[in-house]
Amino acid sequence: MDADFFNVSEWYKIWAGGWSLLTCSYWGDQYTKTLWVGSQLTFSDKIVFKIHGTNNFCFMPTASRDRFGSYLADQIEEDERFAKPWAELLHIHVDRIRGFIAKYRGKTISYDIYQKFWDLHFDYYVPHIFNKYAVDYMKPALLAKLLPVFEQARVYAEPVFNETEEFMQEFAKVIGKKIGYESTLVLHMLKSELDGYFKDGSLPTKKILEERAQASVLLFDHSGFELLTGKKAKEAEGHLTASDQGNVIKGMCAYPGSVEGRVRIITNPHNAHIEVGEILVTGMTRPDYLPLIKKAAAFITDSGGVLSHAAIVAREMRKPCVIGTQVATKRLKDGDRVLVNATKGIVEKV
Repeated sequence: MDADFFNVSEWYKIWAGGWSLLTCSYWGDQYTKTLWVGSQLTFSDKIVFKIHGTNNFCFMPTASRDRFGSYLADQIEEDERFAKPWAELLHIHVDRIRGFIAKYRGKTISYDIYQKFWDLHFDYYVPHIFNKYAVDYMKPALLAKLLPVFEQARVYAEPVFNETEEFMQEFAKVIGKKIGYESTLVLHMLKSELDGYFKDGSLPTKKILEERAQASVLLFDHSGFELLTGKKAKEAEGHLTASDQGNVIKGMCAYPGSVEGRVRIITNPHNAHIEVGEILVTGMTRPDYLPLIKKAAAFITDSGGVLSHAAIVAREMRKPCVIGTQVATKRLKDGDRVLVNATKGIVEKV
């Protein structure tokens, strides 16, 4: 990448989760390719993945997110009938991917079949992104009218990403057994390296993969990608870090209400603990966070929009929720006492 890669006025954290470097190397390629064929529009001109072990974050320029989301919203404003077919198309592609995973789960598969899996994913991404990002830029009246259509499609699609990573973990175990690597190391390979292994048996060394497992940053743009580790990864992360000063954190209201409580930061929901009445703070929620959400008095996320898992669950449970703060997991610490004014989209230390 050239020196201007990080010359961006603002980076937006679009999601956080537990996906592998290998999985992210496929997604980055998809994000920066043409997804909206009719207009030759890409989701983003630049994408950055920050990966620390099993925790990772995805960033894009805020301007790219605004451009793409506004374009989609404008299409719906011109003709609201544009929305329902895309929701229906998302259902179709969810069924294709989940059907594929169910068919091959637990089986040894060929590389051709593995590539077919990612071809299905690329097709899935067009309606997925349409449904997820259009709503954040729609005018309130039209959003109120069409939100049930988009939300139903989004809920239907929720299992795809977790099942995708489970599929990748199973695949990594099979490859790892063949080459004598732990599956966790296989998951720190890149798409191009996996291609190389199947073509000529070439592999990155265990030492290289172990270094990546400590901390990695993947940069994508239209010209390709670059992987950074060690000192270079740390320097890159500095470009993505928003200011962590001040007692007030701003985000968006996912469900209104006001509550005061003690913060519990959770980045991995497995074996995590939260007391009833505490405030759950995380990068982004997923279905495996539900037992924690049920105990929380309110919850706050770094990432997410109107159709994020956190926002949908907040509306279902009628719990105060602030989404898209970008910095909550960085500014807050376990035990901090905060006032969550979700109605105004504000979290304040008290």
